[in-house]
Amino acid sequence: RVHHPVDSAKLQLNHRSVKGAEPIEVAVGDVQLGNQVNGHEGIVHGGIISLIFDDAMGWGYEALLMSDADLDADMTKIVTANLNIDYRAPLMEDSRAAVRVYYVRSEGRKIYFQARLESHDGETLYAEATSLFVKLRKE
Repeated sequence: RVHHPVDSAKLQLNHRSVKGAEPIEVAVGDVQLGNQVNGHEGIVHGGIISLIFDDAMGWGYEALLMSDADLDADMTKIVTANLNIDYRAPLMEDSRAAVRVYYVRSEGRKIYFQARLESHDGETLYAEATSLFVKLRKE
């Protein structure tokens, strides 16, 4: 997992949901898959890909906090409320890929991310995802 230092001025645009604010890359992960995660023979199961996205976007939130601790001053837990995936190309067993996580915006307790699962050279896009994470209310 790699944290990208993020320009705080850009973060503020996304925090305030300013129209036209570009998603900001906040994390990159190196994914190495074996041969026990298949759906069809030789192809990684889509459920494994969804797990990768969900986990990576959680890392994205952690990376985001490293750039702006005020985002979670009260140490609230977050949970996945929605995860949408578009599968673009088969990801073969025994392969490596990169997952890139982008912070889109925040609206109150809602935090939106996008992510891409792609080959290390960026030539092949295996899947794209969007998500909504929600901060739990304090009890």
